Amino acid sequence: MTNLTFALPTTLLGALCFFNAPAMEPVSIAPQEAKNRLTQDQEAVDEVSVAYFQPQNMDAGRLSSLAQRLIFSAGVVGDVQGSGMFQAVTFETLGSTILVAAEADLMERVLGLLRDLDDGDTTARGDGSNDATRVTTFQYRLRFASPGVAEVALRPFMNFGARTQGFGSVPDAPTSVTIEYETGSVIVRETVPMIAEIRRVLEQIDQPEPQVRMTYYLVRGVDAETMESEGIESADLDQGLPADLVRDLGAILPVEGFQTLSFGVLQGDAMAERQVTDTLADGSQFMLGLQPTTFDRESGVLGLEQMNFEFNQQRSTGGFDMKRFRTSAQLEPGRFTVLGGVGATPVFLVLHMQRM
Repeated sequence: MTNLTFALPTTLLGALCFFNAPAMEPVSIAPQEAKNRLTQDQEAVDEVSVAYFQPQNMDAGRLSSLAQRLIFSAGVVGDVQGSGMFQAVTFETLGSTILVAAEADLMERVLGLLRDLDDGDTTARGDGSNDATRVTTFQYRLRFASPGVAEVALRPFMNFGARTQGFGSVPDAPTSVTIEYETGSVIVRETVPMIAEIRRVLEQIDQPEPQVRMTYYLVRGVDAETMESEGIESADLDQGLPADLVRDLGAILPVEGFQTLSFGVLQGDAMAERQVTDTLADGSQFMLGLQPTTFDRESGVLGLEQMNFEFNQQRSTGGFDMKRFRTSAQLEPGRFTVLGGVGATPVFLVLHMQRM
């Protein structure tokens, strides 16, 4: 049996009702055990109102836990006429049933909260006549965003301040927002207009991570002298390279053509860090590290805060010549981006990014 209780002194009136959507008529017998649990260590208690609630959709333990947190934060249980005494609510889970003990005039509000949570009210729509003041319950199950991201995004709605009109307004009291990390659910108990704003924020952040396909080319510019000294034929140049890349590089470099030293395709989340290493045919090695920081969903532009490139070129006499550079770049979808070149016979790193 799980006992979830928060209570401070007040005067309670007693009745017992069974609630199973819809509620049954109250009867005049109150379980003494429930009364004892609620009134323990209280001075001015006569009788308590007790009700049984049978959830239809949610687990009884989870439902009672959510209700407890929302009641505490939403002000359903509040200071009684500034006396410093708080109305009391006690939840106990009895198998698949919740036993609720509360002050008589508070009971219907508590049962209404349980019913809303159990029904999974995710629309928060009304007829418009009293939406500005009507408080209801809204549940949102995160599909892509993490609970931590949701908590940060909803933080402005949990602050104090004067309520203003429009999107992003801050309530004049703490908005009741509960985030269940274990289930990835956000539960809000608020007015319909405020819920609409919170829902809009959640829908904006709860988007699938954009996917990109990134192709890298490590190419070497070959001039006439190199072709002659290394016995490279014209037919060996530009093999496997896109015609657009050959044309654009050839327009700015005084070379006869290009050799492909390494080639690869990286596919996945746009914001994922990537690192590639490869050993070339002559024993040279290179390392490529990409650290994205921004991705514009509308334009598809990927911002690289840092790109690290190391090239350990094998010497003909043995050993390596290490060459490295670091830069930042904005990768536009569908275009080739030359990130840099190293060496007397230039070796260029080129990236091509495409949104999936």
